[in-house]
Amino acid sequence: MDTMAASITLEGLKSVILGVLGVAFLIVLVVRIFNHWTKSDWGKMVGEVVVAVVVAIFVFFPDTALSIIKDIADGLTA
Repeated sequence: MDTMAASITLEGLKSVILGVLGVAFLIVLVVRIFNHWTKSDWGKMVGEVVVAVVVAIFVFFPDTALSIIKDIADGLTA
């Protein structure tokens, strides 16, 4: 039983929580984007879209986001 307790991880729970929080944050961003669109505030709308894309990459593709950050860091230090 001790080996079973040692092998239990919270990876699945972490993925669910990150997914739910990420979707909630993206819903808020979509509402803000729609608000900027209705006001014809194009600059702020584009900024919100960029933030939404970055958040989506970090929430739904964390391994890809980490590899991008590592590649940028390697490029800066090389």
